[in-house]
Amino acid sequence: MKKLKFTLFLVGILVALVACEQNYDFVSDSEGLEANEKSISELKMRSALEAKALYMPLDTVPEWVKKKVTLEEYELWKIMSSKYEINYSVLEEELSQRQKDSVYSIIRPLVQNIKDGKTKNNAGYFIIHDLAKSINTCKVERLSNGESDNQRNHVGGPSRLYSVSSNIDAEVLVTIIYCVDVKKREIISVESPHAFASGLQAVSFNGDCTANKGTTAIVVEGSGTLTYYVTQNENKKIVKFYNKSVTIGAIF
Repeated sequence: MKKLKFTLFLVGILVALVACEQNYDFVSDSEGLEANEKSISELKMRSALEAKALYMPLDTVPEWVKKKVTLEEYELWKIMSSKYEINYSVLEEELSQRQKDSVYSIIRPLVQNIKDGKTKNNAGYFIIHDLAKSINTCKVERLSNGESDNQRNHVGGPSRLYSVSSNIDAEVLVTIIYCVDVKKREIISVESPHAFASGLQAVSFNGDCTANKGTTAIVVEGSGTLTYYVTQNENKKIVKFYNKSVTIGAIF
């Protein structure tokens, strides 16, 4: 019996030495879970902040865009950036010539409005939605003989409508279902947009949104109240915003 106890004692010492040699830390289940949750939380926060960075501030065009576009196209983006906070992710994709033509058919009228002074100081956010990478949500029911299989419903977004600030993970995102005619390559109808609070510090959003349809773009405008936390230990904060907008272009 004494030999058995002594043997177990030696085994225990050996395991402890091996653990120390390999820098193993013995922690309780609760401590390990807490550390894991903290890592996941930090990862989510970093991902959220990285997602925010996809929209460039006014008068900012990423340097890499120059390598993706012509000089004329770059000038168009520069003018656009004076009024819109832009998500340039569509330029990171391998687009066909037809899709490239679609992109610039959307932004050229917007640039012209800026040149003509028709666009206000901050026109909100701007993003291009590539229908080739979008899921066709459902076939449109045939209510008349005029409808065809060329009509498809797509979901645009989630796209940012409003953000508190770059260092606070609380924003209002918006999604919208719209019907397109694939053959004509145009948007033929839109449903009411759905706006919601998003982010680790976001609590809730209360407000209204409307959508204005163009041939290849939709402007979603909204006003409301976003409730969020600055930190977990502080009370809730409330911010009101009015007539914020996001322009969602659709390329086929």
